[in-house]
Amino acid sequence: MYTIRFFDEPARFLEEMRSQFELYETRNSLIHGVATKLAGDSKAYGPEQPLLAVVWNDLGIACFSALMTPPNPLIVQSEVDDGEAVSLFCTAALEAGWAIPGVNGPSDVSEVVSAEFQRQTGRLAVLKERMLAYELTKVIPPADPGGLWRKATKDDDLAVLQMAWAMGDELRVYVRPAWTLASIQRVIQFGAVYVWEVEDRPVSIAMRNRPTRHAITVSNVYTLPEFRGKGYASANVAAFCQQELAHGYQLVNLFTDSANPVSNHVYQKIGFKPVCKYARFDFGE
Repeated sequence: MYTIRFFDEPARFLEEMRSQFELYETRNSLIHGVATKLAGDSKAYGPEQPLLAVVWNDLGIACFSALMTPPNPLIVQSEVDDGEAVSLFCTAALEAGWAIPGVNGPSDVSEVVSAEFQRQTGRLAVLKERMLAYELTKVIPPADPGGLWRKATKDDDLAVLQMAWAMGDELRVYVRPAWTLASIQRVIQFGAVYVWEVEDRPVSIAMRNRPTRHAITVSNVYTLPEFRGKGYASANVAAFCQQELAHGYQLVNLFTDSANPVSNHVYQKIGFKPVCKYARFDFGE
C-alpha cells in the first residue's frame, strides 16, 4: 500500500526529505539544492506554484520524490527501483492537472519516470542530455596560469552578462535564467559570481549555486573562446572550491556534459570525482 502527498509548502517538503537527500548528497544535489532554495523563497524560480511530491511505501519509507518549478522539467529522486511508486506518482500528477514538459534526474530514475509518463500519455520521451554529477572534497591545485582570481564587482556586469549569454547559446543550455543586466547585477551583488582576470579583463566566470547544509554547487563555468586551453577555468574553479571548503562545506558539486571529454578531464585533474549519471528527457506533443 503506497501513500502519496503533494506539498504546498517547500519547507515541509524539505523537512520530510532532507535526511534522505543528505545520505547521497551528490546524487541528490539538484533536487536538494532547488528544494533548499525554495524553502527560503517559494518564488525563487518564478511565480507559479512548484510541484512537490513524496511517495511512501507500506513501511512508511519515502521511496520516491519529485520537484518541478514550471516551466522547467520535473526533477526526480529515488534510491530504490520501485516502478509501482513511479506509476502512482505519474497517475496522480496527471490527474491533478500538472503539465510535465520533461524529466531530469539520476539516469536510473529519470529513465523509468519518463518511460512511465510516455506509457500513460502517449507522448514520446526524447533523450536530450546526459550529464555526469561530480563531487570534490579536496582540491588538487592546478598550475598557475597567470592572472587574478576575484569576486565579480558591479563593474564586471556587462562582461559577465555577455559570457552568460554566450554559454547559453554555445552549450544550448536547456534551462537557464533569462539573463538580463539586472539579473546579473543581482547575482553579482549577492557575491555569487567569480572571475579569472587577465590584464584587467575577466576571461572566465563561475557561479556559486544551490547551497545546502553540507554542499555547494559551482555552475555556469565559461571561458571566452580565445582564452581557452590556458588553464583559466581550472584555476577559477579550483580557487572557488578551495574557498568553499575553507568556509566549512564538506564537498563541492559540479555537473558536466558526459559527451565532453575535455571538460571532464579538466575537472578530474583538480580533484572532482564522478558519482553518477544524469539524463534529461523532453516530451513530444
